[in-house]
Amino acid sequence: MNIISIRIKSYKYFLYSLFYFARKNKQLAKNYYLLSLTNQGTRNFSLENKLDNFYSKKDKKIKIAVSGWELSHNAAGRAITLAELYHYAGFNDVEMIGSIINSKSKQARKIWQPLLSHHIPVNYFSIGRNDIDAIVSKTMEFVVQNPYDIVHLSKPRITNIVIGLMYKLIWGSTVIIDIDDEELAFGTSNINHLKGTDDSLKENIRDVFWTKKAIQLIENFDLVSVSNPALQKKYGGFIIPHVRNENIFVPSDNRKNSIRKKFNIPVDKIVVIFFGTPKRHKGIIETAKVLAALNDDRILYTIVGDFQDKSLKHELESISGINICFLPNQRFDEAADIVSMGDICILLQEKNNDISKYQLPAKLVDALGMGLKIFIQKTEATANLSEGSQIEFVDLDNLEYCLKNYLENEHGKGNEILSQREYFLENFSMSSAVDDINYIIKNYEDKNNMSGVNYENITHYSKLNLFSLIRKYGF
Repeated sequence: MNIISIRIKSYKYFLYSLFYFARKNKQLAKNYYLLSLTNQGTRNFSLENKLDNFYSKKDKKIKIAVSGWELSHNAAGRAITLAELYHYAGFNDVEMIGSIINSKSKQARKIWQPLLSHHIPVNYFSIGRNDIDAIVSKTMEFVVQNPYDIVHLSKPRITNIVIGLMYKLIWGSTVIIDIDDEELAFGTSNINHLKGTDDSLKENIRDVFWTKKAIQLIENFDLVSVSNPALQKKYGGFIIPHVRNENIFVPSDNRKNSIRKKFNIPVDKIVVIFFGTPKRHKGIIETAKVLAALNDDRILYTIVGDFQDKSLKHELESISGINICFLPNQRFDEAADIVSMGDICILLQEKNNDISKYQLPAKLVDALGMGLKIFIQKTEATANLSEGSQIEFVDLDNLEYCLKNYLENEHGKGNEILSQREYFLENFSMSSAVDDINYIIKNYEDKNNMSGVNYENITHYSKLNLFSLIRKYGF
């Protein structure tokens, strides 16, 4: 957009602001005035004083947003967990925010299905995959219209980083960055190969180049939260695991039999369940081959989730000697019911894969909450788990033996369900993570730094592009 178009847009917003101010709708008047400034408009100090007086009379309560860097796919799952945790801790004014990144060559992306049916409101903006020059202005327009006291960024990707910086600069918000994956491992086989300078700018927002820049900007935020000890060792911060609401994740035979009936799964089958996005690094091919080697007709490998890689599904279908049931994506809020179908959860993550190395699978917590037997590969992220009767560390070499031993000697006895429930409640329930939320709130209250909109920063940063912004913060 050229400078003339920007100025016309700014003038239009300013006229709207005056119009709504005259009609005593000061909420809209302020929104349009701020939009005028984001498009390089000129400040009007008289109008600012009148609008600020209006805002200072409003009742104050803590407004919280959890931001997902991309809300069109399962990366939003962690954002949902964090938003639900704030809500569980007693903060009702919680929203999920973020962006949807579109490709010009494809149909516009839609919001991820589980978000559509979720009880927590979702507010987002769209941006083109190659709109690097527009990311600052579009983010700023969103931020000025949606003030929050606390913003928790889920995943250090460039869209989220810009959102977080804008909230600190414009509203003085307390901003926390949450890390639940090694983001640099996505999209490249060697996370150390990028040695580009600022002159080698990439045009694609999703490019690993920008992810590297995003991670280098983490230190600009108030707090860092991570999902497991491996990430804490690398990035610092405090741990908020993938937690689940213990009032919803309650196992029972009646629940199991009811959901199996819904999906036509016989109650006498031994269901090995995978609930999530089927991907190769998660070891589902290896798991299927081990199950086939057991040659046990009682076993039904149930994979719940749509395949992004169709060749992966075809490869599974080609494995002989195993019964596999494929079910499509299910609603996020039905996770407890879906997992309750299972008897066994096998998490054979690739040990040396950079994604698996730093990832605590959410499926692990689902299985813990619903009382399943868990066989899991030990990685840096899972090494701190307490191995007990219901959690057993395995690898590809001994999985078949461990499964056979369990099926012959332990399955169906239910001797250790109570101890597993206690372990879940103490470590992975939402009640166990409330203190982490209270820590965030105390950090906010100690700083008490959200005193109103910063008009000067809006006028200054509205003139910057993404490159200028990140260079200002340490490059």
